Amino acid sequence: MIKKILVVGGLTSVGRHVVALLVPTYGVQSGSLVRVVDEKMPRTSHLSRQHVRAFDAAEYCQVNMSNPSAVEEAFSLPNGGTFDWVINCSSVASNWEVEEVHRQRFLIRPVMWARQARASGVKAYVHMSTAIFYKERWDAEGNPVRCTEECPMEAITLKGRYTLRMEKELQAIQGLPLILVRPAVLWGPDEMGLFGTMLIGSDIFSRIKKTWELTATKDVRYSLAHVVDVARAMIHLAEWYVQEKVQGTMIYNISDTSPGRAEETLEAYEQVFPGFQYRAVSSSNEKIPSLDEIQRIMNEMNDLIQEHWLFLLKDHHIVDSPLIPHVDLEYGMFHNTYIDGTAIIRDTDFNYLHDKGMNKEEIIEIIHGYMDRNLWPRRVLGDETETSYEATDVLYPSAHR
Repeated sequence: MIKKILVVGGLTSVGRHVVALLVPTYGVQSGSLVRVVDEKMPRTSHLSRQHVRAFDAAEYCQVNMSNPSAVEEAFSLPNGGTFDWVINCSSVASNWEVEEVHRQRFLIRPVMWARQARASGVKAYVHMSTAIFYKERWDAEGNPVRCTEECPMEAITLKGRYTLRMEKELQAIQGLPLILVRPAVLWGPDEMGLFGTMLIGSDIFSRIKKTWELTATKDVRYSLAHVVDVARAMIHLAEWYVQEKVQGTMIYNISDTSPGRAEETLEAYEQVFPGFQYRAVSSSNEKIPSLDEIQRIMNEMNDLIQEHWLFLLKDHHIVDSPLIPHVDLEYGMFHNTYIDGTAIIRDTDFNYLHDKGMNKEEIIEIIHGYMDRNLWPRRVLGDETETSYEATDVLYPSAHR
């Protein structure tokens, strides 16, 4: 069926996977239209070979995403047509960015794009939020309990405060066919949040042969969501919403079913980077630092990792890597992000491709992808005996559903 689809924030870590998944079914050869908008240009965004091919098969528009006239133009189609779906992946920011950046990306822009989508008559508007700000839940024995979509959220950081306001503002737009997607902690190719920073930090500490002192207890829970599964879910939900004639706002968590213990993730990094060692605070034996202490420790850690990373890139003659390590405050606050991502399975028949957490093989494949683009210093990984490898750019199965 011919469709017109608008992807907003198509060069973000999730957005580029959305584009790559859409193009085989809805690319120009099908008679459909996939229009991608972002503020940057694909040629300067260090896309993988597979993503380059996908963007070549889509219509790309570089726009000022805060400009009302540019937003209106992004929705303009020949003969007065309208988009069937809008998939918005653009609400991303780091805590080191100033408050005005958060206001623009989580309030001004989302509301502007959503109102234009409603005015143009789109059938489904899918917006990526986050699941990392749910209020923690505990059972009678003191064990963490997974958070469902009905659980309350709390603004534990600047980003959290603006995320909650964004969701409230979007849900207040009358007549908007809204689907809010709340991923757990993102990981996968091109994701440079907690996952990418932990990869870089593990690499650095294994090279300098020092133990990494981490501001996290061994048993804190970080549920995971692979960027490909998030992209697949956003497309799947748009299709489901229209086909099932759903009305009103729908909210879905995206999260795997792995235990999510920080220690298990760190053990995977140990298998990838020979010599990597870490020390995490023990919740039962050591006092949890105060918020000011956590902020100080994390600032020092970010400075250390960034300094070593820049020297490492320089030593390997890598001059243009977009991989910038930075751990945001919410990931050092001993706050469980323990998410129930099963409602989307129950309600819409969605299936996860990455449901069991991280493993050594997938992490190594991701780093090989960076090496292939000259974004990561070459080194031996896992059980390798030399740095040569056969690069691959196969990220997806034949079908996106």
